Amino acid sequence: MNTEKQNTGKIIVIDNFLEDIVFDELQKLMVGPDLPWHLGEKLDWTNQPPTLGEWEEKKDNVAKYNYQLFHIFHKHVEGETTQSDFFEKLQPFVKKIGIFSLYRLRATFNHRTENPLLLGGYHTDLEEKYKKLNVYTGIFYCNSNNGYTSFLNGAKVSNVANRFVSFPCDLMHSAVSCTDEQYRIQLNVNYVRDIY
Repeated sequence: MNTEKQNTGKIIVIDNFLEDIVFDELQKLMVGPDLPWHLGEKLDWTNQPPTLGEWEEKKDNVAKYNYQLFHIFHKHVEGETTQSDFFEKLQPFVKKIGIFSLYRLRATFNHRTENPLLLGGYHTDLEEKYKKLNVYTGIFYCNSNNGYTSFLNGAKVSNVANRFVSFPCDLMHSAVSCTDEQYRIQLNVNYVRDIY
């Protein structure tokens, strides 16, 4: 396995993140019949419209596709921790990241769209109070497609299978849909790095 790491300012991209056998098992879990998926909105548009940047002119389409399927593997909020029955299957992934403290780990599933669309709008994953705690957001791409993660600062990271991207949790970002495959699946993780 040849791991390639790119550091573009605050955004770190690592290709071939997991060993092939570990990655294959993870992919089987994501597309297999056992993992339950739930339907939800990407962003709550009722209280405050999201930042759309260059996508502002396509606002109606962004709102139309403001949904995704998700599975929460781990969530820690206000001292309460919940984990799905499948969390243990992700331990090789969690260990590889080098996590000191894990806030959230979830899978997201977005269907293909006819044209590339900003999915939900630019956002940060956690509330303001976490941004002062050296928390990072990580995205792991489970399949290759022409979708990507767009950052409000103009950076862009393509969806490449077995790629992990990490950045400070205060960087505004959004998923952009794929048009060439049936779906895009990724793992989203919010964590404090293990500094040892």
